[in-house]
Amino acid sequence: MHESHYATFVPRLKKAYASVTVGSPLVDGNLVGPLIDEMAFSAMQRALDAARALGATVSGGERVEIGRRAG
Repeated sequence: MHESHYATFVPRLKKAYASVTVGSPLVDGNLVGPLIDEMAFSAMQRALDAARALGATVSGGERVEIGRRAG
């Protein structure tokens, strides 16, 4: 993203993701299901760590307990 849009876009994106409910995809109202298993979670963490190591700013990426709001 171009840096001229960052200051207005990122807070709006974080607000939108904070409203996302993570949980069983079989339950109405849950938009995002969990990663399939611990290996998938570990792979995601490695990818986020690699992005950070390359200088990226990562918002989120923490473990979300089922039924809780993201963000």
